[in-house]
Amino acid sequence: MEEDLELLQSMFIEGKEFSVAEFGNVTRLRFDLYEIIPDFVDEISLVVSIIRDHQTISSVKLVSKTDQTILVLSEDLLGTEYCNTSPSKILEFVTENTSFLKSKYDKLDTQPCYSNHEINDTAESPQLHRIIYTLDHIRNLKKYQKCLTKFARECGCNCVLFFGRSIVMVVEGSNCVLFFGRSIVMVVEGSNTREFVRLHKTVPVDIDSNGKPCKERLIKMISENIIANRVLSEEFTLLQAGSDIHSEELKDLLHPYI
Repeated sequence: MEEDLELLQSMFIEGKEFSVAEFGNVTRLRFDLYEIIPDFVDEISLVVSIIRDHQTISSVKLVSKTDQTILVLSEDLLGTEYCNTSPSKILEFVTENTSFLKSKYDKLDTQPCYSNHEINDTAESPQLHRIIYTLDHIRNLKKYQKCLTKFARECGCNCVLFFGRSIVMVVEGSNCVLFFGRSIVMVVEGSNTREFVRLHKTVPVDIDSNGKPCKERLIKMISENIIANRVLSEEFTLLQAGSDIHSEELKDLLHPYI
């Protein structure tokens, strides 16, 4: 990522065509497409956000001059060739597919707001999402909890790790492995839930049977929905069947696994 950033800084006029901003652990790259692409009339910019600790891309979107989100460039839009590669490759995709992307954002209800007001890099009103997915097993619960809490903090999410029914305990040497089948459940809420799941899949969160760090490869998505308000109030909460769950809404979410 650092080499790619140096390449971009050498290619574009920083402050006019291209800018870099730091927000906590996130580096935000902004490409003003109307300055870069000839005959591109819409005053739209490409914004790529990178989590520095992991050197992974957390979000890609098109925004107006006032930072209003116009179109989120999801994995489905970018395709596997460009998704989470590098900012320069994503910019290459956008510049080569302007007509296709314009057809996408022209269909949306939220239209670009082309004013000359000062840009506010921190002002956004992203949609809240809730993702529910299941895991197969956990070997090192302490490490797992620490990682999930870190992901939630970095992504601005709230999450619950819930241990439901059908608990089976298997002892492998000095390791105690907890197998829960479909009843080890993650509930994640926030505006950056996709990045939370991406980190969960790509960062070592557990240990394997040899005690070596390993990534989570057995995630099964259950649902993803847009929500008006969050049910979860903490960055990370650990619950199990029989826990005293005060929120009726959370009880309803977890009911199929209790």
